Amino acid sequence: PVDILVGTQWGDEGKGKLIDVLTRDVDMVVRFQGGSNAGHTIIYDNKAVAFHLVPIGVVQPQAKCIIGNGCVVSITTLFEEIESLRRIKVNIENRYTHPSLFTLQLFVSDRAHIVFNFHQICDGLNELNSGDLKIGTTKRGIGPTYASKMERYGVRMGALRNWDRFKEQYMRIYNIVRLADCHHVDRIRYNLQDYDYEGELAKIQSLLP
Repeated sequence: PVDILVGTQWGDEGKGKLIDVLTRDVDMVVRFQGGSNAGHTIIYDNKAVAFHLVPIGVVQPQAKCIIGNGCVVSITTLFEEIESLRRIKVNIENRYTHPSLFTLQLFVSDRAHIVFNFHQICDGLNELNSGDLKIGTTKRGIGPTYASKMERYGVRMGALRNWDRFKEQYMRIYNIVRLADCHHVDRIRYNLQDYDYEGELAKIQSLLP
């Protein structure tokens, strides 16, 4: 049997707490959409643990956890969360023999799209310029990343297998986002003139196995 939990409002419905209860006896926990948004907090070993991207089921010793292809993944957030789990003795490497991010207790779909730092900047600027029509975004870049996906120039996790190819795709999306203004071709929509894209690339490369 499969249990599916879907929030039908704008978040803050308590999904994380329900998942924490439901995953105690399951073999697999799959997150099928969303990104590192507001997240959920649970109590594990008498400690409060905040989850933003990694499925809460990762604390269950029998469960394999999957970040699915419908999710958008901030690579830095993913590794920060993994490190915070290690600090409280939740070791994602103790159930499989091969020390790879893609073959441990935690699996990440190679088709999930990547959230870059400039997506977060764009998210904030979109909100800032929305006036009375602000939607209350957390400015984590999730909406702009899905927009990149829908417009078919987003970068998937699988691109990281070939660093040179990944850099090509990164520069393509960076230049599209930096220059695009679909309503005024003579304007720059987002001011990313001083954006440190080389620093972002170096940070991502340093995190890779």
